[in-house]
Amino acid sequence: MKRNIYNIHGQRLRNTQASMLVHIVETHRMPSSAAYAKPLATLGSLIDRNLIIPLADGTYKPTKQGIETADAIKRLDKEEPTRRSNIVQRGINRNFNKYWNDYYSHPLTYEYHPTLETICERSR
Repeated sequence: MKRNIYNIHGQRLRNTQASMLVHIVETHRMPSSAAYAKPLATLGSLIDRNLIIPLADGTYKPTKQGIETADAIKRLDKEEPTRRSNIVQRGINRNFNKYWNDYYSHPLTYEYHPTLETICERSR
């Protein structure tokens, strides 16, 4: 799973819950407990949210909402991350700051020029 938290259909799922839900939708079985710290608690939270239904033979049946949620999780994982890298963000900030510096420094675009008395009043 690529994200820590998934907000889907008004439900927040942690990445462990999301990965378990996707696995159960694909196999109808609980994954090995070695992959999760608290597998029964995670499983219980999926049952409480009505995403899966336990059956008598030890398998799990995903509900319609569970299948839709698992499909949305898979679709989100296939997409590119929306977060920009720090280098790109710094470049945007640099250009943005240059724009505002040019805007405020030019007398035709920024008409407010405080007097020396106003500047001294504000600095107190």
